[in-house]
Amino acid sequence: MTISAEALEQRIAGLSESAWHALYLAHARGERRDILPFPDAQTQRITNNRQGEANALDAIDILGCMLRGAGEASALHRDMQVLDYGCGWGRITRLLPFYFHSDNISGVDVDARLIGSARKLLPFLRHEVIASMQALAFADERFDLILANSVFSHLSARCCVFSLGELARVLKPGGVLVISVLHAREIHRLYARHATRAWITGLLGEPDAALAQLERDGFIWRDTQRWDHYGIAAMTPGWIERRFAEAGLIALTTRRRECSDTHSYKVGRKPR
Repeated sequence: MTISAEALEQRIAGLSESAWHALYLAHARGERRDILPFPDAQTQRITNNRQGEANALDAIDILGCMLRGAGEASALHRDMQVLDYGCGWGRITRLLPFYFHSDNISGVDVDARLIGSARKLLPFLRHEVIASMQALAFADERFDLILANSVFSHLSARCCVFSLGELARVLKPGGVLVISVLHAREIHRLYARHATRAWITGLLGEPDAALAQLERDGFIWRDTQRWDHYGIAAMTPGWIERRFAEAGLIALTTRRRECSDTHSYKVGRKPR
């Protein structure tokens, strides 16, 4: 049994942020399924090969960092129209109703399996399947805030440029975009960690050559053939700032994760 949007709003009204997080984590552990049910472990693992409470704690950390960055660019309020771009099965989307009205929250992803799970378990939120390199099914200037975690760290350069253009199109004047990216610092960490060294070397080659290419070209990408135009992508701050400008966005700040530090978050705003 799933909760209605009205019942969810009433429940949230009496909660602190820490209590909301505790409720979310109880669902991640499988102790509850009445308000924010999580999908089965196999579905959870599709996006990042992780599941359960550890994955949920990471989502709390990610969203907190993204919202702080967005809040430095614009005052946040519950009436904002919000898009979770690349929402997957809704790991982060589940957290958003505490901050924004559930009727104003949308999530999109290229994987129909993940969107199907999100629609079934989170019927009080809007979820849509999108296709790589195709226009979003939203009107111009629809959203006040767009969050894109672990999307632009995977897209090809061509897809990155196209996607930024679409996000800028559906962003309201004065609206804010927050995306996660991999810079040289994060790529170096992937090479340095035993758990990821073989994986990143298999994709990008030896570290000296990969980092030299990144510095020379501003962008490096290798296709993993998991989804269309999807692989591992790293870029310099200057490269992504130029792409923001080409899309008509003002690049504001780069915010790094305070905890696991696996991505940097680029904040931009659409001029009024």
